Amino acid sequence: MRSMYLVSLILTPILLFGVRASARTTACSTFIRTSESNRRGQTIIRARNVSKKPIVAYVVTNHPAVANNYKSYTFRGVFTDGDSLHPRQVMPLGTISRRARNGLLQVDYVRLMDGSTCGEAVTPEAQEVMTRFH
Repeated sequence: MRSMYLVSLILTPILLFGVRASARTTACSTFIRTSESNRRGQTIIRARNVSKKPIVAYVVTNHPAVANNYKSYTFRGVFTDGDSLHPRQVMPLGTISRRARNGLLQVDYVRLMDGSTCGEAVTPEAQEVMTRFH
């Protein structure tokens, strides 16, 4: 009985942390979905608004799958004057030189028109975008 209690004391924090970390990583997937495609020697990075609300700001990073494989890129945008990335709308974020391996696309920050946000906002670009709304 005592060993089962110890096991639950050990597993509970692990399970709670796992659920919390998982929720943090997938939270932006309900707002925005990114993709990349290759055409004529270029990699095109796109974003689709998969939420039901307009997106007014975003920061997406593209890191190498293998360290030192290539340069990291950051794509960011802030819509003004009532403009936004509307629900279900797809928008090219940018184009970079094609590489042997695609990078890892990661959403660092997204803000919806209603003020909802997601992402950890760890890049300086995300911090700068966030300050525009405070």
